[in-house]
Amino acid sequence: HGEQEERVFQGFGYLTAHLTRNLDLTGGVTYRHQRITRSPIVPPFTDGEFQQVEWLPKAGLVYTAAPNLTLRAAYY
Repeated sequence: HGEQEERVFQGFGYLTAHLTRNLDLTGGVTYRHQRITRSPIVPPFTDGEFQQVEWLPKAGLVYTAAPNLTLRAAYY
């Protein structure tokens, strides 16, 4: 009987800087580590271990132009 095991560890951190009274900058990063171990009976019928590590940066700007108008931009 074939088996597959998947383990994922993920963590993140963010900081916000108040650049002006109306402008905030938020930046951060997400770390993700994934490991999959499988036997040859589970499709795609290969055995072994697959590992993937990702560092995913993110950034965002928030500009409050008026009390009822907020502009946002993001990168991820």
